[in-house]
Amino acid sequence: MKKYMCIHYNGTWQNLTCRAGVAYRDVTPDPDEREGSALRLPCIDPVAQNAEPTMISGTRRPLSESQLAHIARRGTCEKLRLPTDEEIAEDKRQSDARFKEHMDNIKNDICPTHKIPIVKKQVGRCVYAEPCGCRLYQGKI
Repeated sequence: MKKYMCIHYNGTWQNLTCRAGVAYRDVTPDPDEREGSALRLPCIDPVAQNAEPTMISGTRRPLSESQLAHIARRGTCEKLRLPTDEEIAEDKRQSDARFKEHMDNIKNDICPTHKIPIVKKQVGRCVYAEPCGCRLYQGKI
């Protein structure tokens, strides 16, 4: 969950509608114009997103004139709701708990997906779970 992203946004590649039932095409100006269509979605504030530091360099390139032109044409949505600081903190707490459970399962020889006892098997650069065959991680046992 990000402070610049609507709480209903669930991805446009996998879904035609958001969690609130709004069709992305209905709130995106010129949805068939592929170039810049993500910048015209009302669900994500690209200016605020661009202000967020990156994990690698810490900074982002300034938005181009072309990008800013698409942003100026952003659609609107009556169901747009940005998360509160409390919701962001709770989402992070839940995400951290899921990650810890996943890693604890691997450490304790339990498949994180199937929740069954496993034996780790090295195959090339990856470690897999037997008997289910799930890939656990890339690295050495």
